[in-house]
Amino acid sequence: MQRTCSAARSLLQFRACTGATWVNGLTAVSSSSTVKGVRGLAEVAAEDTKETPWHSGHSVATLHEAPTTRYFSIDPRAVPEAQADFYEEAYLKKEGLTQPNYGCTGVQRELASSGHSMLQHRPVIKTLLEHAQSLRKRRISLQGWTGSGKSVALYSLVAWARANDWVALYVPSAFSMVQGGTFNRGEDGLFDMPQAARYILQSMLQAHAGDLQALRTADGAQSLAELAGAGVRNTTAADVVAAAIRLKDELAGQTQRRVLLAVDDYNALYHRTTYGEAVHPLHRRQLQPDELRLVQGFRLMEQPAPANGLTVTAPTCGGRLPAALAVPLPRNSRVSVPRYNLQEVATAAAFYYDTGVITDVPTVPIVQRAFALSNGNAKELRHLAAVLLAENDPLGHSLGHKAADAAKRRMLRGEA
Repeated sequence: MQRTCSAARSLLQFRACTGATWVNGLTAVSSSSTVKGVRGLAEVAAEDTKETPWHSGHSVATLHEAPTTRYFSIDPRAVPEAQADFYEEAYLKKEGLTQPNYGCTGVQRELASSGHSMLQHRPVIKTLLEHAQSLRKRRISLQGWTGSGKSVALYSLVAWARANDWVALYVPSAFSMVQGGTFNRGEDGLFDMPQAARYILQSMLQAHAGDLQALRTADGAQSLAELAGAGVRNTTAADVVAAAIRLKDELAGQTQRRVLLAVDDYNALYHRTTYGEAVHPLHRRQLQPDELRLVQGFRLMEQPAPANGLTVTAPTCGGRLPAALAVPLPRNSRVSVPRYNLQEVATAAAFYYDTGVITDVPTVPIVQRAFALSNGNAKELRHLAAVLLAENDPLGHSLGHKAADAAKRRMLRGEA
């Protein structure tokens, strides 16, 4: 309880010093929810929905009503394809080989670092929710530098949509379509990647089994659950890929339910693949993304938006590219994802302190220093929290990288 009160006072002082607004009537988080260590993420969902100096008291279902710059609770089971274990292959595990991970690594690391199923509600997420409710902007491309929070924002939108009776088709990483697994050449010369298509079909069956059973194909011949199930069971690569693309097209044409189509690492669909076709005993020709049927089917920003919903994508990195390399995007589709501002860093610091990620009380100078050193990069702040938010700056990071390297060498030699 003492840790929580210290963090609360620190955050209150910070808000007062920076002139930020504060919501009255907040209660301190109980000591039971500040236990350090990773627990079952789904098990703590109910306990984590408490109002604290850094938690809004809202779950993702009511995120559209929650204040920004506060944390909200999620249930990772609602978005199974975002988790690493969704992509585990038994034969790889048996051989002790590296498992693929095409989930949302940003969310995975955020939840694992704190041991709580919570994310910070940011203004850009609120903007996405407003677009989803109004459908004023039907095709959205999130733009921001690496580590700014694009993937977390997209994940939050998917989780909110599924909690509010939407049907959300979510591809956490488009790299799953251009690397790994097997591939086969079709009769028309295009190549089919059945494993990536199965990921899409299986994730939809896990997250939306009942919803897909209630929705019918345009010709009324079968339910969307039957379409997806048949695709998963099929052993012909072309048929599996065709089922995934058709499921996406059928959802886009639905008018009964709101539909979200979301693809992260979207620029992977235009970059390069790891596949090669043998054209000579000593040479393999690298396949281009344009030659992959599934890639063509999921270039969503070149297709119309869903009839009753929206399309949202995010690239794996940020910054403008030359026209010849730029990913085709509709006019006015860009939504900027800024780095953390000072207030968001302060909220994250209080959260990390109360969940045991850091041990020093995040005072105003510590938060200001962490903000300056990380430049508001959420990924770096999380990964280096123990150093950036340390009271004594043990590695001398605030003095520059040369001083930090010198300090580290002295520590390794055992010098003072």
